[in-house]
Amino acid sequence: MSAPAAIATSTTCPRPLLTAAVMDVIGGVAKAELLDGQLSVVAGLPGLLGIADDDRTALGTAECLRAWTGHPAFRPVK
Repeated sequence: MSAPAAIATSTTCPRPLLTAAVMDVIGGVAKAELLDGQLSVVAGLPGLLGIADDDRTALGTAECLRAWTGHPAFRPVK
């Protein structure tokens, strides 16, 4: 069995729900860059696998990515 693919995304990702849909098909783990104050938001989300890089990066499943983008505190960077 091969290692899961890493899919990098961030709050600059224009289509995080599309990323989650692709992850449903090919698998993998989303690596999401966190902005200041977002750690407390993502900490309780379903599908969160871990926090890395001095609390600046969240690793999660497609479920986590969907839950995060559906949260009122989610703000993409323009």
